[in-house]
Amino acid sequence: MMRIDDKTLYTMTRNVGLADSQYHYSRFIGRSNGYFSCIATRRLKVSITALGILAARIEQQIRDVEHGERRQQLQALHSIVMEEMRNRCAERAGV
Repeated sequence: MMRIDDKTLYTMTRNVGLADSQYHYSRFIGRSNGYFSCIATRRLKVSITALGILAARIEQQIRDVEHGERRQQLQALHSIVMEEMRNRCAERAGV
């Protein structure tokens, strides 16, 4: 079970060009501008709902890109986000 922290998810999202700042990332995951910096400072986790929004938005980007390296990068990021969502859900369920 691979675990990815939220800072790494943010960095990966930024590296594929979906967010250029923590504020933009916060909006991209369906939250207010200061959400990500606030939870990072408090050492909290991004909500499962926000991860779900991130996954859905990445999936939309995948549909908009026909082929090539960018599509592969987006698919890899989507898989990582989905795996982290499953991990967090299992953790909450005590599994």
